[in-house]
Amino acid sequence: MSREDLKKMELYLSEEKQKYLKSLKEPKLLILGTSDAGKSTFLKQLKIIHGSGFTEDEMRQTKQSAITQVLNAAEIIIKNSDENIKSTYKIISQYIYLVAGPYDCLPLNIINLLATMWDDPIIQKRFEELSHLIPRSTSHFLLNIKRIAFAESVLNNEDILLQRTETQTITETTFISENHRVHFYDVSGLKHHRKLWIPYFQDVLMIIFIVDVSAYDMMMAEAPETNRMVDALNLFDEIANHKLLKNVDISLFFNKKDLFENKVFKVPVSDFFPNYNGEAKNPKAAGAFFQDLFLKKQRSESRRTTVSFTCCTDSKLIQKLSTKILVSISKKALTESGL
Repeated sequence: MSREDLKKMELYLSEEKQKYLKSLKEPKLLILGTSDAGKSTFLKQLKIIHGSGFTEDEMRQTKQSAITQVLNAAEIIIKNSDENIKSTYKIISQYIYLVAGPYDCLPLNIINLLATMWDDPIIQKRFEELSHLIPRSTSHFLLNIKRIAFAESVLNNEDILLQRTETQTITETTFISENHRVHFYDVSGLKHHRKLWIPYFQDVLMIIFIVDVSAYDMMMAEAPETNRMVDALNLFDEIANHKLLKNVDISLFFNKKDLFENKVFKVPVSDFFPNYNGEAKNPKAAGAFFQDLFLKKQRSESRRTTVSFTCCTDSKLIQKLSTKILVSISKKALTESGL
């Protein structure tokens, strides 16, 4: 290597080192919560509202996942139905068995049969009965199967937000706010992945902790004996009182408030939380009860915790909340840097 090449290499390494050191000082925010709480949906909203949207590859993968989600749901419904349903929709079962994904599109006969299937009141009833096995958003894709499953179909923002994405790794997304690069880390909420979170606790400016408030009557898929709300409470206890996070501000999101408000009228909170003494069929009282349960878990007096009841698929609401968070993070970063 010539002397000139060595100088170029040294300059390149020096610039990369400066970039790295600068990135260490940039605001870092963690999105935490249990599996299926809505963390990935929140991050998708940030990409739409504050970022550059999605790449062609991300759009293609989301479409594949949406189609797979529909086929998986159809398979579950058919397998758990009577012989008449199995016979009527056996072509769908055969297609799933013979054609492996990922699916960029579906044949016309399968699209039409899925549409007919979703129009069947018996199928919709089975869907509700099997809701513990099927993501709620699948009904959206079944209803719109004729729009999303052709080769030329392009998903819209609502489709992208509703597509169920289970985070299996730790993903980093960067946004610019008030001339600051803000790093958001979305981490898997699966129980066996939570030990991977600890290295990301260093130098965090804020945590967004997301809770599926509608899951008070549901059990964990990976631990069927554990109530999902109880699991979220235990996890919040661990996070809020971790020695590395005792001074870190928390923004506590009670997500899926629309589902929660409807469910409270049908499923009594006291059936799953006997210590609930509030008025039955009162979403406001039930929400206050769960908010109190979480806030009482905190033992640190040096942090600021804000609470929001939200729906991560509501773009206007998330725009308002996320803008507020980004501005707050930028101001805090300036304060901590001494500016």
